Amino acid sequence: MRFVAITIVVGALFLAGVAAWMIRTVPHTPIERWHVDPLTAPNPPTPNFYRVGPRDGHGQQAPVDEAAPVYAATPQALARALDEHALRQRDTQRIAGSPAELWMTYVQRSEVLKFPDYISVRIIDLGDGRATLSIFSRARFGHGDMGVNRARVQDWLAALRPLELRDSPAPAQQ
Repeated sequence: MRFVAITIVVGALFLAGVAAWMIRTVPHTPIERWHVDPLTAPNPPTPNFYRVGPRDGHGQQAPVDEAAPVYAATPQALARALDEHALRQRDTQRIAGSPAELWMTYVQRSEVLKFPDYISVRIIDLGDGRATLSIFSRARFGHGDMGVNRARVQDWLAALRPLELRDSPAPAQQ
């Protein structure tokens, strides 16, 4: 009986290790599945995502959780500032797009289990040296995210706050 119990425990630990290894090394392919346009990408069936975008048009077709600020910056400058902030974050890398394209997708992994979350960003030129953006942050695995995607987007927006126009809508507070 003791042998059976030990075998079950060792087997469970082995399976947990294999699962953890698979999550940590999961490829980001097909890239088209993750590098989506945050203006138009449909919401996932699970509530583990958060989206910010312009509420007054500018191509935003998907529903947003929060209105995007307007920035007193060219689209290129806003894209570079966001990209620099994103790439300074723990376990974050750009997997598609570039600031020059004004459309980037990043993957950020959770601290312990390294679950991947995908963040797609589109910078929108408003003319006259102004820009706004659409950000779509979502988890690859699981059902809920305990507010991780919202917190991430709020952090990224906070880093861009010095570029906001004074009369821009403030991010929603909770």
